[in-house]
Amino acid sequence: MRQWESLWDQHPNFVSHLMDRFGVDTLEEEAISKLPEPTQTWFRWGLGGFARAEQTYALLQQFKCYDRPMRHLDVGCGPGYLSTVYASRGHKSVGIDVGDLALAKLNKLDFPSADLEFKNLDSTSDEMVGLGSFDIVTVDNVIEHVDLPSILMGNLARIIASDGIVYLIVPNAFSIDLFSKDPRYRIFALSVLDKKDGDAIVGQLVAGSTEYEVNNCFSKYGYENYVEIFTRHGFEATLCNALGEEERREYIKNLCLVEPGSVKDFFAAELEKLVELVPPALGEKIRYVVALYVKEFDWDFRGGFRGTALSDWGSVEFLVKKYLMPSWFFVLKRSSHVERNL
Repeated sequence: MRQWESLWDQHPNFVSHLMDRFGVDTLEEEAISKLPEPTQTWFRWGLGGFARAEQTYALLQQFKCYDRPMRHLDVGCGPGYLSTVYASRGHKSVGIDVGDLALAKLNKLDFPSADLEFKNLDSTSDEMVGLGSFDIVTVDNVIEHVDLPSILMGNLARIIASDGIVYLIVPNAFSIDLFSKDPRYRIFALSVLDKKDGDAIVGQLVAGSTEYEVNNCFSKYGYENYVEIFTRHGFEATLCNALGEEERREYIKNLCLVEPGSVKDFFAAELEKLVELVPPALGEKIRYVVALYVKEFDWDFRGGFRGTALSDWGSVEFLVKKYLMPSWFFVLKRSSHVERNL
């Protein structure tokens, strides 16, 4: 329990409720490691949320100086990690979500004097604009759940301050990591299936679940699609994953380790395991989708390396963005060159 002692001290209501929700009696690492999957992954994710929020808070200081109390909005706040971190440091924070806010409200109990508010609100509704102007907006793994991302981005363009920033974490359904095992259910190829087939897989393989909680845009939108939407609404995007030369060298090193044949063999083995667990018709659809992915992966990989130098970042950047980044971390600022489309 030692590694979680400070978390318990700072967030007793939250941690206690989280333990009850997952049926966990102790925070000892030995006990947690014995939890079945995906319960163990979800419980660890729940405990680690504040640490992730602290990292985000520190990262965004590179783009927005915290020289005064900020107005912060967390879209799709979930348990309220980011809102709690911002509010506990003297900022005004509002967290909105269409889902259950029980855990978020427990965070408010743990910080009764913080300027912290949680609302049930749809980020694509006109009501969002009524919240006022914000200096910092965080959108962490939310846009893939939205039917029409362009409407969400239009709302963000209307509420962000002239010198404000929007921080979006967007999962990359086509990355090798997510394709191999989606982050929520740990199921092969789930990330690239459409909503209907994803629901069928989850309903078949995950007890107590009837749907895959992402929208069709997750399996259809790539890096360029999102950047185009941002630009259309008057934002300039910075990809935080590739801020410096050290990060670039690491990505290139990892790209050199990718062996297309080995990757395809792994995909083939995982595919056979999966299709044995689902009805034949669904299995055939999955085979088709996986075959398309493998063909595109092979084409891109061979084309990306043919006649290029790995030391030339520009020549391999598209491979890195498409296959090695499980998520894209964007910071958006209002563009000085493009008129916003509101």
